[in-house]
Amino acid sequence: SNYARAGCESIHNLIYWRQQNYLGIGVGAVGCVGDMRWENEKNLSSYHEALAQGQFPRQSEEDLDPETRQFEHLMLGLRLREGIVWPEDNREWLTRRDHLATQGQLEQVHPGRWRIPDAYVPLTNQILLPFL
Repeated sequence: SNYARAGCESIHNLIYWRQQNYLGIGVGAVGCVGDMRWENEKNLSSYHEALAQGQFPRQSEEDLDPETRQFEHLMLGLRLREGIVWPEDNREWLTRRDHLATQGQLEQVHPGRWRIPDAYVPLTNQILLPFL
């Protein structure tokens, strides 16, 4: 799913990578709507028990704060060949972006839209480290 040919991308997976809403339905499934992400029970008995009691069968819930959402936007979006619209409200991130661009590790593909050049894709995690 990370290395699909152009035109053969998984629409299903792009929903996650573009931070769109998705429902987690089923044992062990993960869902995310707005700023709420959850993981369902992984144990089938616990899952069915929660449903029988009229409850959501969630094992955990996470309320995503703006900083987490912004980092995930960067982390997921820079893995896409289409890149991301860079957040302009974080001066520190803009400075890091410009530094990486001068080193050739980020490229602007359209005004305001950035991505990791093909040659640097294997180094994506190292490129993202300073943004953590």
